[in-house]
Amino acid sequence: MLKTVIMTWEWQELPVDIWVEKEKIAARIIEKNRIDDWYGAIYDSLCLTADDLNRDTILISDYLEEDQDNTEELLDYIEIKPSWRVELPRNREVQALNRPMALGTAWDVLIIVAR
Repeated sequence: MLKTVIMTWEWQELPVDIWVEKEKIAARIIEKNRIDDWYGAIYDSLCLTADDLNRDTILISDYLEEDQDNTEELLDYIEIKPSWRVELPRNREVQALNRPMALGTAWDVLIIVAR
């Protein structure tokens, strides 16, 4: 799955399984999770790349801002500078971890590739 997300200055849940036209690629889908038919369950990893034309870093977190514990010693997010990327493994037991949150400067671009 390929997806481009435009940042808005607010934390937003990344659309890992939204707007994918499952019918168009049905012949290539191999079921890995027989318990549910959630499309995102077939991905093994998630690659998040900040566009090299972005003005600032993009923050990635598993938590909403009000649930983050951010101190001088600990941050509940990571930063992706322009042209940097991060690869996240999929967790088939806790699917909430498969939908990270992102925050960036308005109009900056985050590219998602799920494999």
